[in-house]
This record gives sequence, C-alpha cells and structure tokens, in this order.
Amino acid sequence: MKTCKSLFASCLFGLVALVTAIPALAQSAAEPAIVVSISSIKEQIKDVSYLMEASGFGQMKFFAKSQMKHFTRGLADDQPGGVLLYFEGDEPMPRIVGFLPIENLDDMLDTISGFAEVDDSEDDIVITGPDGTDLIVRESGSNIFISNSADNLENLPANPQGMLGELPKKYNMAAHIFGNRIPDELRKKAIDMIMDGYASQLRNMGEELADAQIENFEKQIALLEDIDELKIGMLADKDAKKLAMEFEMTVEAGSQLAESYAMFSAVKPTRFGGFMSDAAALDFNTCFGIKPDDTEQYTASISAAIDAVMTEIENDGELEDDEIDTIRGAINELADALEETFKSGRIDSGGQVVMDGSEINFVAAVEMANPLKVESAAKDLIELAKSKAGDVLSVNLNSGKYKGVNLHEVILNVPEDEEELRDFFGSEVKVLLGIGKKDVYVAAGTSPLDRLKTAMDASKADPPEYPVIYNVRITPILEFFANKTGEPILDELTAKLKEVGRDKITAYSKAIENGMFTRMEMEDGPLSLIETAVTSFQQQMMGGDADF
Repeated sequence: MKTCKSLFASCLFGLVALVTAIPALAQSAAEPAIVVSISSIKEQIKDVSYLMEASGFGQMKFFAKSQMKHFTRGLADDQPGGVLLYFEGDEPMPRIVGFLPIENLDDMLDTISGFAEVDDSEDDIVITGPDGTDLIVRESGSNIFISNSADNLENLPANPQGMLGELPKKYNMAAHIFGNRIPDELRKKAIDMIMDGYASQLRNMGEELADAQIENFEKQIALLEDIDELKIGMLADKDAKKLAMEFEMTVEAGSQLAESYAMFSAVKPTRFGGFMSDAAALDFNTCFGIKPDDTEQYTASISAAIDAVMTEIENDGELEDDEIDTIRGAINELADALEETFKSGRIDSGGQVVMDGSEINFVAAVEMANPLKVESAAKDLIELAKSKAGDVLSVNLNSGKYKGVNLHEVILNVPEDEEELRDFFGSEVKVLLGIGKKDVYVAAGTSPLDRLKTAMDASKADPPEYPVIYNVRITPILEFFANKTGEPILDELTAKLKEVGRDKITAYSKAIENGMFTRMEMEDGPLSLIETAVTSFQQQMMGGDADF
C-alpha cells in the first residue's frame, strides 16, 4: 500500500514538475506549444494487466488492478488526461496546466488526503505534498485542472480532451510539440545550448578536428528551425503482442529538410534484400536517396573521422612514417570512393549477423560508385597487415569468383595463447572482400562464404517494406552465448524464449509528407525472461543460504 501511495503521489506531483523540466519552447498564449496525452485509466489498467501476464506475473494482475482503481478513485476511467504547456512572449518558463477527467471530486480528494494535505475551504483546492509543494486544483466542467499557480488556471479550455487529437487512441502516453508556435528567440537559445554542449565535447578531441566537426554540425542543427510538428508516443499493443515507441516529425514545406525527406524514398528498391533473414541474430537494410547538396555534410563527417583515426595512429608511435603514409593513402582512397557514392544520390546497403549454435558469421553489402578504389585501398592495407602480423595472417588474393564478384580471402590464425578468442571464434577467422561492378561485399566468421552466397542468391526476392530497417532476434544471441559460456541461466532463458517465441526487436523509418516517421518496437517474448531470471535468482539465493 505504501508503494502504491508513493507511486500515485509521484504521478500527481510529478505531472507538473516533470513537464517543467522540458527545455524551453514557446508560443503565444492562445494555444499550447506542447500537448502531453495520457490514455484513459481503463486503457492503462488493461495494458498493465497485459504486461504483467507477458512478464509471467499474471497472478498479480488482479492485485495491481485493484490498487490502481483504488488510487484513481473519483476519476472517470473512460476518458484521457493530459498536460498543456503554454508560453508567453520570450518567457523561458512555461505555463503548465494538467487536466484529469473527474467523476466524483470528493472521492478523489478523500484518496489524496491519505498522503497529502488537502485544503478545500476556498474556491480553488490546494494540495500540499510531503515536500511542501503546492498544487492548485480547479474543477471545470467534467475535468479538474491542476497547476502550480492559480494564475495559470484562467481561461481554461472547455474540451481539453479534444486538444489531444488521436494521441490517446494510439498511445498510452504521447507528446505533440508544435514547432511553428515557438518564437525565434527561444529556438535560437535552444540551438545555442546544443551547440555549446557539442563543441565542449569535441574540443577534447583536438582543435582541428573540433573546428571541422562544429562547422558541419552548425549547418545541420540550423535545419531544426524548419521543424513544424513533432509527435512522440509509447504504446503497449496486446493484440500485436508488442511494445513500441513512435516518432513522427514534419517540417515546413519547401524547406531543405522537406526536400531531403522527399528524396528519401525517391530511389529504386534495394538490391540487397536477401541480406535480411529470419535466421539472423541481426540484420539490416538501408536504401534511400540523398540530395547532391547533402553530400558535403557526409564528406565533412568522413574527413573529420579520418583526421581522428590518423591522429590516434600517429600518437600511438608503433608504426613507421612510410607505414602511416600507406594507411593515410588507403583511407583517403576509401573516402574518395564514398564521396563518389554520395554524389550518385543513392545509399544502398544490407547485412546480417548469423549465430548458429556455436558459429558466428557476418556478411554485408554496399553499393559503391567506384568499387575498384575500395579494392585498391584494401589490398594496400592487407599487405601492410601481412607484413606486420607474419604467420598470424594468411592472404589469398583473387581466391575465387561468384556471380561476377571477385573475392579476396584473409585468414586470421588465432594464436593458441588467445584462449578467449579461440573459445569465441575457433582456431581461425576467415574474412572475405568481394568486388563487383558496382558493389562491395564483406564477410567474416567461421564459414562466411556460404552465408555470403546465400544472401546474394536471396537478393532476387522482394525488397523490405521500409527504406531503413534493423532487426535483432534475441533467441539466437542467447543460445550462442549459452553454448560458449556454459552458464545454466542462459540455457534457461533460451529455453523459455524458444517456448514463448516473439523475440524480435525492430526499428524502421520511412518518409511521410514533408517529414519522417520512425518506429521502434519489441515483441513481448523478452518480457517472459523477467520471471525466469527472478526465479533463477531466488533459487540461487536459497541455495546460498543452505550452504551456510
């Protein structure tokens, strides 16, 4: 009971305090700049029950449900609540108004009086928390409105639920930020704060590198001024058996960002769809268009990264000058190949990591405007590595061909004294570099050639639905480490997840009109591991007690 009281008190008093911490965004007083949506109590109870079932604690859902109903007594359970943030002029602090649907005010106040002081002797109700914080509560229509000042409760909206739009139907909790209501002065202050923090971190990486990175970042951060609206939502979907978070951002029509987003899907489908596989522990595919004007940003980032790498190599002091020159030449050649690819206006790549029992293999592919430059740079680096590593590396250039792709093989012979590496990879790791007419392939592992051929063959199938997508499957990862470490708990977790299924975590993005939509979701299978882990821990503790 004490925990539930603390939770309810934290939610009530944190409703205002939490949102106050949101960075200053501003607007005229007529409309809120930020709208926070909280779905109905009935929906929240349903989703909490679902999450407890998925976590293996279904036997406790009735207790949780009764406690939630008790501590929300007096509130209407079929309507959403929310928070509205208003800004006036260039004032940095928002005017915050929370609202909750009310059914019986006396019941609600009676519940609150159990953990806070309630003064309802005046027109407005004053609730004083344990830390002395005062909240002002005013009843209006079918809602109560809450703020830290009575002045904030003037001119209250008649239908605040209507200001939430579709958010409470889609999400358990969500925020809608209206960028077009933010004054230029506060936008500039926010951007300056971001720039100052970014610059201070980069200064530690070297003055020359920092200046290059900061100049590039300034150009990118300035584009944030074009943001029109931003929506962020979290949901638990019992029907789909998933948890998800969604981001939707739209920008001003005709802006640079709008043009970039329009290019995002304006390319032919990926040529590497076969690198996506349900058998993989991790797979990804990215295929999108970029504006020629955006090439400068990509190349500036690459140049800064090259400078950082070369500085580290030079400071290390383990290589001769001619060896450093070889590395610098090869990296610059790779950078030139990437720049040519960016200028082509298309980014296309795919890859996967397959963990099969005790074997691990990685394969990837990327479309390149000039693969021969990549091949030339790679050969220089391979020869240098061979000269330094000796018998540890076996090099077999032009080791074969597959579907017109020229293959080069490098074998890393893991030394016997590297026991951990041998336990993980075995006695040798094979690395393949494939050079096609407009593709570059990389593969590594115990049997990478077979995986590479399988992925290349499967790429004739239908491409993924989204231009950018990443998947992680937890079961093969757990099984791989269970085989490698022999830890009993990993065997238990693997068995449980195989029984439940639904182990995938996915993130994807797609272009929308004048904007971008991103969703990150997790199937609910991993939640079942909570019960297994807790049970295993309890058993270990009991076993430990018995030993004493």
